[in-house]
Amino acid sequence: MELRKFYSRESGKVYYVVYSPETYWKVFIETSEGFVMVEAKTAARDCGADIADDTHQLWAQLWKAA
Repeated sequence: MELRKFYSRESGKVYYVVYSPETYWKVFIETSEGFVMVEAKTAARDCGADIADDTHQLWAQLWKAA
């Protein structure tokens, strides 16, 4: 399992992304009430991923660049 931090290019959010071959991509934002899971595909696009067919392809682009 790996954890990385990504920054939005649009909304100003900071995303904490966990990758595991078993569960794939889990994406969280930090709020005043703690960490909240958000939709992985939307978060990837907010971080500047190119258009792709599925969530795995979107995050794979960003993961390699980080």
